[in-house]
Amino acid sequence: ITGNKVGIGRKNMKVILIDSANSGHHEIYAQSLRSNLQNKKHSVKIIAPMSVFVEGFIPVSFPSKYNHLQYFRARQLWMSKVARIIVSERPDIAHFLYGDAFYQLGGAELSTLRKKGICTVITQHHIPEGFSRRMLLRGMAKQICTIVTHTESSGSDLLKCGIDRGKIHIIDYPVFHSTGLSRATARTKLAFTDEGALILSIGGTRA
Repeated sequence: ITGNKVGIGRKNMKVILIDSANSGHHEIYAQSLRSNLQNKKHSVKIIAPMSVFVEGFIPVSFPSKYNHLQYFRARQLWMSKVARIIVSERPDIAHFLYGDAFYQLGGAELSTLRKKGICTVITQHHIPEGFSRRMLLRGMAKQICTIVTHTESSGSDLLKCGIDRGKIHIIDYPVFHSTGLSRATARTKLAFTDEGALILSIGGTRA
């Protein structure tokens, strides 16, 4: 599944990256994307909670979980504030790095960006189960240019949600650190045999 390749071939774009957290993999994920975009001569700003981001950083805190009513209201207010900032910045692309945190809004405020001609990209790391949740995800997808996910399986699930194939773009989950070890060398150093399956658990991840 290969959907819209937003911005391919364009130069000197203004890009805003938006995230709901700034710890662990969130930070290195955003920083790596920013570095790669800047290396391609694009202008980049990041909207996220307070963190070590300095240059081009716009601090906007993300609400904690409350009861159901507060949960949706707090996220709606967050999205409204972020949308106003994005409109004022007039970027070519606004890329939300963690759609999982707000797909429950069903695309609220994203229509504002679409009407302003701002191309919105959302990366969705987990595809929700259940009719109502998938309906909200589908509603969000209708307001944006492209929805990115990291596996073919997730891409297939997005199709099952009723999302237009042309909007789905699969990009392998990035590798931020590499030891450069071959498979054989790694098995030797970690004392793993060649027999049987090897299952690796790395904790929470965006894959």
